[in-house]
Amino acid sequence: MTNEKISLTEAEVEALTGLRVKTLQRWRYLNQGPPFVRLGRCVRYPAADLRRWIDSHPGGGERSAVPKER
Repeated sequence: MTNEKISLTEAEVEALTGLRVKTLQRWRYLNQGPPFVRLGRCVRYPAADLRRWIDSHPGGGERSAVPKER
């Protein structure tokens, strides 16, 4: 068995992604953001689902080869 966690807390997601806990909480309220589960009053983010969510949201940094005209 590996040491990889099955699910992550809000604080662990914040440390991993840089997303603030308040942002995660707001996204849950708005039904946005990464998938999560509730275990009683505890909120957890399944690691595999979080990875898929991150992979499905590629960041910027890709610029067009043709500069925009002014």
